[in-house]
Amino acid sequence: MPNTIHYPHVIPFISQGKINAIKSTFGNNLSDRECYGIYIWSQKASSAIYPLLQQLEVTLRNSIDKEATKLIGQKWWDNVYTDTSKSKHGDFIHNINKAKKRYENEFK
Repeated sequence: MPNTIHYPHVIPFISQGKINAIKSTFGNNLSDRECYGIYIWSQKASSAIYPLLQQLEVTLRNSIDKEATKLIGQKWWDNVYTDTSKSKHGDFIHNINKAKKRYENEFK
């Protein structure tokens, strides 16, 4: 970062945990200004790959739906096996029911 740019009002609002993570990755001798530069760079790098991650998620979701529909039929989510002994079983069922309700409301 240019030495002529100062960010004294922003740096205090970056968590110490974030600063420590940056320093442990890039070097403990970094100044706060350098850490802030890396923080901004990290945000830009993350935002650059976000569209790719969105496309991956859509492709994966649609592929799962296509194959499950072929194997099980329409509304395959009504026939998903769930292991009731697992600790998150209730959350899984709740999320399936929430998605079903949203689907039914959208396509009435």
